[in-house]
Amino acid sequence: MKKLLVIKFALFLSFEILAQQGFQQSQDIIVKKNGVELVNPWAGGANVPQFSPIDLNADNILDLMIFDKNGNQINCFINYGTEGIVDYHYAPEYNLKFPELEDWVLLRDYNCDNKMDILSSHKGGIRVYKNTSIENELSFELLDTIKTNRGSGPTNLYVSSVDIPHIGDIDYDGDLDILTFGIIGSHVEWHKNNSIENFNTCDSLNFELEDECWGDFSENFSDNSVTLYDCEDQFTADYHSSGMQFNNSNFDAPKNKETNKSEFTTNSLNFSEPKHSGSTLTALDLNDDTYFELLLGDITFDNIVMLENSASSENALMINQDTSFPNYSESVNISRFPAAYYFDFDNDSKKDLIIAPNGDNVSHNFENIWFYKNQAADESVNLNLIARNALLDQMIEVGSGAHPVFFDYNNDSLMDIIIANYGYYTESGNYNSQLALYKNVGDASNPEFEWITDDFSDLGTLNFENNIIPTFGDLDGDGDQDMIVGDSNGNIHLLNNIYFNNTSNFYINAIEYFDIDVGSFASPFLIDLDRDGDLDLIIGSRQGQIFHYNNEGSPSEANFVLVNEQFGNINLTDSVYGTAYTTPTIIDGEYGYELFVGTEKGTLFHYANIDDNLNGSFEEISDNIILYSKGIRSAPAVFDLNNDGWNDMLLGIYTGGVHLLWGSNTDISIPVIASNQIKIYPNPSKGIIQLDHTESLSNIEVYNVEGKLSFKGPAKKIIDLSHLENGFYFLKIKTKTNKSLHAKICIY
Repeated sequence: MKKLLVIKFALFLSFEILAQQGFQQSQDIIVKKNGVELVNPWAGGANVPQFSPIDLNADNILDLMIFDKNGNQINCFINYGTEGIVDYHYAPEYNLKFPELEDWVLLRDYNCDNKMDILSSHKGGIRVYKNTSIENELSFELLDTIKTNRGSGPTNLYVSSVDIPHIGDIDYDGDLDILTFGIIGSHVEWHKNNSIENFNTCDSLNFELEDECWGDFSENFSDNSVTLYDCEDQFTADYHSSGMQFNNSNFDAPKNKETNKSEFTTNSLNFSEPKHSGSTLTALDLNDDTYFELLLGDITFDNIVMLENSASSENALMINQDTSFPNYSESVNISRFPAAYYFDFDNDSKKDLIIAPNGDNVSHNFENIWFYKNQAADESVNLNLIARNALLDQMIEVGSGAHPVFFDYNNDSLMDIIIANYGYYTESGNYNSQLALYKNVGDASNPEFEWITDDFSDLGTLNFENNIIPTFGDLDGDGDQDMIVGDSNGNIHLLNNIYFNNTSNFYINAIEYFDIDVGSFASPFLIDLDRDGDLDLIIGSRQGQIFHYNNEGSPSEANFVLVNEQFGNINLTDSVYGTAYTTPTIIDGEYGYELFVGTEKGTLFHYANIDDNLNGSFEEISDNIILYSKGIRSAPAVFDLNNDGWNDMLLGIYTGGVHLLWGSNTDISIPVIASNQIKIYPNPSKGIIQLDHTESLSNIEVYNVEGKLSFKGPAKKIIDLSHLENGFYFLKIKTKTNKSLHAKICIY
């Protein structure tokens, strides 16, 4: 009986491990701007968005998946479907249903089952995921990359990772074709899908190069106009993983005007032609003649070129170009590298046009989703610009590199939000860094925020470097909160607070405060680390470490002295990129002081064992506090916003927005697979166990009954835990698809 009670007690404690502080993404806090409630305040912004309709919840209404190239981030929105209204609502629960994707993503129904499949960039080709959803359970299955026959057998269908191809039914035969630029040259290739012709069904991806100069034009390299009637200098090639093999029977000849096929000779190679640099393609019928026109965006320009087609879509012949498209409305002018997306955006059964930049870190990062509404009375297209910030006007959006900080700016005992940024993109190609202020107009248990300004204290006029990151604390003993800001050069600056008329007002006191320089991208945080009554300073950096400066002055006159350059022996430098962009914040929590660190890849790290151990190694509690599509350059701010005893989190990401995460007593952020889906044997054991699971495993964490991390390492098939003390342990095992398995073991 005693043994049974011990086991029950141990299992209860193991359950309590699951019930520690966790975070769940939420949309529950109201945010208003100019008195109007935002629909999707916590959706995270957008820098380089790509748009694809998809029915996420099986209600027969097309919802929206936005893939942001800036961090390969996925954001899903449910369409409530109100007629004539842009009615999308952020639904992050669907984000993790998608696989990891990169560079460009288009959702298309390739097999005619009324489910949108995924076609995405992969190593210069196209990777396909079949939509295998059942009812409202969204799921995808990886298929082979797409091959095409260029005359000598199947080979990779090349699409540059910089480009966005057009994927649609070009010849109206019921299956999906592909338009793309070749690896060399300035001509558009049409890769015809022969699924219908060969199998009498559209459920296959059976491509051949049908036309190596579709539309009979070439892209200019001096500007972004095109040369019409120009198929004189192109050639085709077979591309293989081992290199490039030229097919000498298929090169560089003018078209036969009757067959629209090229008549090739073996003497027509032109190796002097420039390599294609980057373009976006969208084919659509603009004048209801069933012929596809083409919208063309270029990597170095801000406009869209429209090419008018005078022949059938399969025998396309472009005869006119509009470099100020649409010339009858406000022309596209969006920095840089615009891409066009053609679908019904506002539920009126007419396809509209969305324009967004496709240039990563060289494009407008605000007012960068242009909505052209189709206002035609018939089946033709009449596009009129309705908004430059569609969807974004319903979000917290600060350009690039959002970094939230809690600060009671008006001393009403309610935490307001300051949101720093890397900067807003300017026409000169530079960035202007500012602080946005959102005032808490709720109460201690029910926060609500109201936008006040995008340039708090006019810091945007002070000519700081980019990426100004603030932290607040009383450094001169006058009872109000002063501000230190870090910048992209690695320096910090002091601004004194002159509290007046119930608001904080900041003025420059010291440039390059104490000559502190952490290399680049200083992310400071003030806190009394040694609990001696004055504020100390830690600073995150681009390189990956956290710098610790002790205040050897007094509460009224700070004197920061470097203690070490690797606080807690933490170095989060990425082995591939050599950077980390650490953004530290500390709370006084369950384990005393706790450290949260955001990083370049978006992973959040959580450390404890800090008190009385400032020169030692901290204990990593988790490197995956939350699990969802969170984006790159994560920046956490932690505080109990609703007075429920659990710390909540605002998480800034590089796409310019902020996510809200409620703290709770359940680690609900991790999808749990039942322990009976993984075999662990022997159990009980002497400490050497074997793991058996159908999925590939990534790593394992072992916790004792007190919730302390006892072991962490790669999840090999055989794990040696014989060094641990006898007792019960809780295992958290990650798969390579980011699922978590939980199990209990006994070591005796």
